[in-house]
Amino acid sequence: MSAVRLLASGLEPGVLARLALPGCADAGLLPEWEPDGQRGLRLVLPLSSGFLAGAERLVPSLSSTVAADYAFRFGLRARVAGAMTPWVRLTRIGRAPESPGPLPADLADASAPIGTDVDTFLLRAPVESAELEVRAWTADPVAFRRAPCLLAVSASGAPPPSPPAGLTDVGPLPVPALSQMAEAEEIRMRICSPTSVAMVLGALGVSAAPAGIAALAHCAEHDRYGVWPANVWAASRRGVLGYVTVVASWACARELLARGVPLVISEAHGPSGLPGSPLPETDGHLLVLRGLRAGRALVNDPAAPTAEAVPMEYDLEALGRAWLGHGGIAYVFVAPTLPPPRPTCSPMVSMS
Repeated sequence: MSAVRLLASGLEPGVLARLALPGCADAGLLPEWEPDGQRGLRLVLPLSSGFLAGAERLVPSLSSTVAADYAFRFGLRARVAGAMTPWVRLTRIGRAPESPGPLPADLADASAPIGTDVDTFLLRAPVESAELEVRAWTADPVAFRRAPCLLAVSASGAPPPSPPAGLTDVGPLPVPALSQMAEAEEIRMRICSPTSVAMVLGALGVSAAPAGIAALAHCAEHDRYGVWPANVWAASRRGVLGYVTVVASWACARELLARGVPLVISEAHGPSGLPGSPLPETDGHLLVLRGLRAGRALVNDPAAPTAEAVPMEYDLEALGRAWLGHGGIAYVFVAPTLPPPRPTCSPMVSMS
């Protein structure tokens, strides 16, 4: 199972509808930010028992196109067996001069009902209800409240991936090809996520170099470039809104592709688990899904040795096991304003 709440402010009509996954549990207005009494802003989002039913993890993200830098941190507490748990908090993401000093991860022990795994809340016991706390810091709180903003939280269990049956072709969407292997030796094996983000930004008309996105997305606390909400934050510094979500099926992915939305997806596979991949095996890799054709997934894989080799195809069932079977995580991006309609006489652009 999976469910998504997607809340926004400051968006043009139609943008939120284009972003929302089919069957999205809630797509609506973001609650008002309130001062937190500690130089920041705060909001608390109630999560119902229906939204949480069967969930084993929660994946939150926040994105704002405010000009001033900002930082944020998620906290979660839940009602378990009739009692509220203590707050459990994830790593602070982003940067802002008004944010407090280093904040400990505030992790629960392994026997607690709520745990964390870098960018994910782990639900180890049935949860009756919960509250998601978002704290944000920025040098310009007034502008932050007015700027386009996107808050998302996905609740997911661990169902087997659905078979890719009955899917019609879609795409391929025009996404520029970038190879992480073209970057500096000390980072090139670590920046599949920023490189994939840079490719999707390019598809939205925003020029971005993988190394530049990597510098923004780097999470010092974990010394990682692939922390999911940090990559969404990095895209927001280039004026693009996005969110992290859980995609439950190929049908859902196809619907987003049909809306013109490419997906940055997170996959993992063992030896020979993804035939044709530049990586013999991986416990975590991100690439861009840009189309479906005749039982094949059309992707831009940043692990390819050159930009010319980045566009490739994977067997749909094999990629489904590697992606949907390992959580179905995806980044979804869109410019805060929709582009004007194309003239009907314009030729279609295709990349394969």
